[in-house]
Amino acid sequence: MKKSFLYTSIITAMLANSAVMAQSVDSDSDGVEDAFDACPGTPINRGTTTNYINQFLAYVDEVGCRYVIDDDFDGVRDYMDECLDTPHFTEDSIASRVDLYGCTAINTARVEAEDYTAHYDKDWGNKGSVYREDSVDIEVTSDEEGGHNIFWVEDGEWLEYDLELTAATYQITPRVASETGGGSFSMWLDGKFIGRHDVTATGGWQTWESQASNLVSMDSGVHKLRIQFEGGGVNLNYIDFTGSGGVQMSFMDEDRDGLADYTEDRCVRTNNHQDIDWQGCDSESTASYFRFVEKIQAEDFESAQGVGIEPTTDLREGNNVGFIDAGDWMQYHTVTIPKAGTYQFLFKIASGNPEGGVIQIETAGGEEVLGTLTVPHTNGWQAWKREFVNVELEAGEYRFALKALDGNFNINWFSIIDFNY
Repeated sequence: MKKSFLYTSIITAMLANSAVMAQSVDSDSDGVEDAFDACPGTPINRGTTTNYINQFLAYVDEVGCRYVIDDDFDGVRDYMDECLDTPHFTEDSIASRVDLYGCTAINTARVEAEDYTAHYDKDWGNKGSVYREDSVDIEVTSDEEGGHNIFWVEDGEWLEYDLELTAATYQITPRVASETGGGSFSMWLDGKFIGRHDVTATGGWQTWESQASNLVSMDSGVHKLRIQFEGGGVNLNYIDFTGSGGVQMSFMDEDRDGLADYTEDRCVRTNNHQDIDWQGCDSESTASYFRFVEKIQAEDFESAQGVGIEPTTDLREGNNVGFIDAGDWMQYHTVTIPKAGTYQFLFKIASGNPEGGVIQIETAGGEEVLGTLTVPHTNGWQAWKREFVNVELEAGEYRFALKALDGNFNINWFSIIDFNY
């Protein structure tokens, strides 16, 4: 009797232990046991074996279903988002356009000629007698969008404007009219000459043409634009700035699944959070292009010479590499470039040196020089700015290195971004 009771107790204990073991299985490793997991197949994050944006992106709730750490739903994960409250969704709209780091992307701008903030005019009085009561000559325009234009300009006169844009390369396109042609104007940005436009005849003083001028690269922020006329013979309605390349490449999340369209989200029309996989796809979707982005913290080098690490006051604090002098270098882990093409190396840098500096991007040991970036004076060793340079790369594995060719500067991080889509 006692023996039978002992066997029964052992079997009962074994069954109970088996039940506990069965309940303890966590097949998708999300920390929620299978018995309680309402969303099997959703890991706590996406793993770290690829070079895509895949760390600290998604977690699961108490029933094992995926939720995304993107509080403002702009398609940029919070760990990369430098503008954490822009934009929010509303019930009837999607997020506004943001750049790679979650800040509002201002990648086009129109400067209306009559909306200057400062001016110089050789004579007194507005010959058009409209819009403003100063010495600049303004008239009602017959251009298709209406409004006003500047006319009766003379050599040496100038107009100045405030211009806010995201860092990128911009096509400048003035909207002009000229019966005779032969007029021109120079353009200055923050006191630096950026180009001259020679106006060709359009057939009349109110016959308007958009005449493409030159390209200009600029930093993010508010700039002072000056238009200085060199001779007469030109009416000016407005000047368009149209961005291409640069960090202004904006993200959208039209299906509101928390994944940026075409960068993280390979299926841009699926919005069921529980049923999509880490690529934003469900069982009925076909994956599309996945944009490559690799962000590297500057202090995460494998080897280095001459540099130091210090606390940073940049967003989310942490550390930056500092004390960089000419000849110093840092070498980083292997990065797999998925296909040949143009890749942007985007840096978060600061420099209190009035002369700035120069960064050389190369492969390990300096075997191949891939590109150089001129570091501007940012007005402080913790006054952070983004600067970028485009580099042509072949597909394959790279061990990138950074070498200081000149000057003194600090680096917080850099990203390698695919601009081939």
